[in-house]
Amino acid sequence: MPFFHKSLIFVFLFWPILGNSTSPIRDHVNSHTPLYDNSFIETVYSGCNLSKYKLDEINADFFQSPINNPYFFSEKSILNFFLVKNENGHLKKAPLVIFMTGIFGGPFTGLGRHMVKRLTDSGFHVISLGNPLGEENLKLKPKYPLASFINEAEAYWVNVKLGVQNLKRLNLISENISMIGVSYGGFITAIMRKFDQSEASPFIKKLVLISPPLNMGIGLGNMDQLILESEKYRDKSDLWFDLKSIKYCLSPPRVSSEKEKEIAKAIFAHSGFQRDMADKVSLADSIYDWHLVPKYSKTAYRNWRRRFLFNDYFNDFFPVLKRLYYSRASDLGYWLDFKNKNNLIFSASDDPLNYGQVWPIEKSVFLIETGGHYGFANSEFYEKFLRLVFNWLK
Repeated sequence: MPFFHKSLIFVFLFWPILGNSTSPIRDHVNSHTPLYDNSFIETVYSGCNLSKYKLDEINADFFQSPINNPYFFSEKSILNFFLVKNENGHLKKAPLVIFMTGIFGGPFTGLGRHMVKRLTDSGFHVISLGNPLGEENLKLKPKYPLASFINEAEAYWVNVKLGVQNLKRLNLISENISMIGVSYGGFITAIMRKFDQSEASPFIKKLVLISPPLNMGIGLGNMDQLILESEKYRDKSDLWFDLKSIKYCLSPPRVSSEKEKEIAKAIFAHSGFQRDMADKVSLADSIYDWHLVPKYSKTAYRNWRRRFLFNDYFNDFFPVLKRLYYSRASDLGYWLDFKNKNNLIFSASDDPLNYGQVWPIEKSVFLIETGGHYGFANSEFYEKFLRLVFNWLK
């Protein structure tokens, strides 16, 4: 048989393997079975039980590097590096992943340490970025309006470029550099990927987004709506939410009552988002001396903290951001090419952040039917998903 014909047979036989390296991921995603009958219960359960490693449990060299950054009044920022070693204990050349955690999270919160542990165990160097609305970033006193997502991405892009340059100078990065972003961090990394594509020599090869918002304005509006739907629980104490969470953390009902679903939803909305948001805004109020948060009495502050919404932030603190959040730039698709084979987006169809929206039917989009907002995280399904994704990144 002529060589040409043999080559054609080889291509036809092996084309599905060579041409669609994400097919094992697709097969795995299609096999997903939810653990519980309610995504809010699943999300609370995952939040409690996701493996939260200590820094010394991560088998990599950890160090921090100061970065001069004009986007902060402090004129500095900090990059967190986790660099893997060879069998002799020396730093080795390896693929790099730049990771950004979810809203209000820091580089060392539970979700961050979980992902860093999984990545370094799989042989990746990691630059771990805290979320722009996390405490570590707020204390650097950004010059831009907080939650101005384009400015946030610009500020972080300064850090990432310098961090990558330093690792390349040390000859520690192999060919592949990728980014992974979760939730709001996914939206920011999508913007950073767009910045990279406009560089003379782009260096981000692949991008993975997990549970990102399809639209920032709609997503925050959906969160406010969930908070309002659980309004009868708004005056419960933090301790009450902690105590009610115990049941869902230890032994969640696989078939739940309407009351159990209602309480899980309230825990997710108030304890998972609303009070964390109020605390970060209160911190920023102190850092910037805004004097907009009522702190003249404990009662006044408590009432403000339990009623504060995302919409209140835009109305009371930065009305200028409203135009941004209702512009085309608030769409994930404005920054992201869903047809790009080097992008991978994973989410649940019932993620409350994306209520009322429909994901595009593209090869880059991987959906499970139920799982809520990162509710699938504490499961063997997700662990296997990450292993498959990491193989794809390499």
